[in-house]
Amino acid sequence: MFRIPAFFVAFGLLAACTVADAQEADQAWVTNPPEGLQMVVDAAVTAGNEATEVARELTETASPAIAQIEALNRQATQTSQLSEMLGDTIGQGLLNLRELQKEQEAILAALTDEQRRELETRALAEASQAAVNRHVGSTTWVCLVAGEMQYRDSWGEPRSGGRTHDGIDIMARWGTPLVAPEPGTVVFRRDKIGGLSFNLTTANGDVWFGTHLSSYGSDGWVEAGTVIGYVGRSGNAVGNHVHFEYRPGGHPDNSINPFPIVEAHCENGRTAPRSQEPSE
Repeated sequence: MFRIPAFFVAFGLLAACTVADAQEADQAWVTNPPEGLQMVVDAAVTAGNEATEVARELTETASPAIAQIEALNRQATQTSQLSEMLGDTIGQGLLNLRELQKEQEAILAALTDEQRRELETRALAEASQAAVNRHVGSTTWVCLVAGEMQYRDSWGEPRSGGRTHDGIDIMARWGTPLVAPEPGTVVFRRDKIGGLSFNLTTANGDVWFGTHLSSYGSDGWVEAGTVIGYVGRSGNAVGNHVHFEYRPGGHPDNSINPFPIVEAHCENGRTAPRSQEPSE
């Protein structure tokens, strides 16, 4: 029969006892760890809890800012979309405008010279009438003659040499002051037909013209109501009077009847009998 030596038996018993003791020690360490190690564990748990609380607070604090950023992003997206829509609309509008311009150019190109002149004359007449209406209703326009006067509507009446009357004649005593009806730049001149004359150009380019003066002042800027000359009978005038014209836009060939304007603002005057109207 085989026998185990006593040495091996003793070594096995010792090993078994050592394993059992180690397991018992491990269980005791887990159940009741050393005091220093327990402090470390407690500190780690506390730090973890504090970190969790800080993370929660940061999340709560950041939530409104995040919501605001998201709202701004949505607004930016909507603005971008609206901008694209407006850009498309404006682009289409410009395209339509170009097409209309091309159509108008084609229509004008097809007009005869006579038709074109007729359209231009009609447009000029409408603009001129609008200018007269504007001055009739003005609260700042000043009557040209600063004194007693007589006038009537002699616009378009025949004159010597086959001419027609391109203004009206305002009769007044020799030397009666003439004033600027509007602010503007006044320039004086002298010729055989009109004698001593003035051109008053306003800021918008309109021209007021008067002639047959007895004397006048100096060229330059004047305010409304400033004396610029005096009634006379220079040139080919018959009787003391001022021949008065209105040219909207300053065009020499665009004199229009100033009678409605004079009638609206020259309250101290009265309509002159036809027999008293000067011939020039």
